[in-house]
Amino acid sequence: MPIALRSGRRQHEYAEPLLRKTVTIPASYLRLLEQEGRGNLSEGIRLMLEQACTPNGYYWFPMGRPGPRR
Repeated sequence: MPIALRSGRRQHEYAEPLLRKTVTIPASYLRLLEQEGRGNLSEGIRLMLEQACTPNGYYWFPMGRPGPRR
């Protein structure tokens, strides 16, 4: 069963359950991640991870996307 986020701003469906964890990140990252997630820190982290690339330009989490990022 897909899970929808509760934020009401973006409705994403995930193929696997979302887990709640505590992480420690530098304070300087908060503004960027919250901005990327439109005020939602968790969503900002997910979006940044989905777009992260290796030094060779390939997605770090390919999620079915073949080849390097264009």
